[in-house]
Amino acid sequence: TVDAAGLDVELAQQGHNQPDLSKYHFTYLTNYQFVSGLLSGMGLGTSLRYETPASIGYLGGSPDPSALGAIDSLQALNPVPGKELLHQDVWISYKMKLPFDNRIRMTVQLNCRDLWSSGYLQTVGINPDGTPQAYRIIPPRQWYLQTAFDF
Repeated sequence: TVDAAGLDVELAQQGHNQPDLSKYHFTYLTNYQFVSGLLSGMGLGTSLRYETPASIGYLGGSPDPSALGAIDSLQALNPVPGKELLHQDVWISYKMKLPFDNRIRMTVQLNCRDLWSSGYLQTVGINPDGTPQAYRIIPPRQWYLQTAFDF
């Protein structure tokens, strides 16, 4: 049989899990707004994102001695899993009416994206021999301030 640029792998994967996609993805978001008391106008929130490991490639079969050790086939039904992903965001906000116009409400919010990340390269693709060949940049924790106005 002739390998038509990975066509044999694509045909073997029909009816199986899609590569590069995690089987399960979970997202949780919550926000609490204080409406009375000492903390009136304050808000706290968090979100959590989780993904199960996705396939990052396929290992090759046995090297072909007639082709100087080249790998000419892939284990199409045995994907190599990547890492599971877990990201958490947090924020604190404050809502108030502007002093010069009681009709306009302003919200100031401090956000932290990816609270636990220090930044790294995540392998998202491998060669048939198992060495990494593609990466995704996972950025480090990011802080940002935003404001919104309600008229």
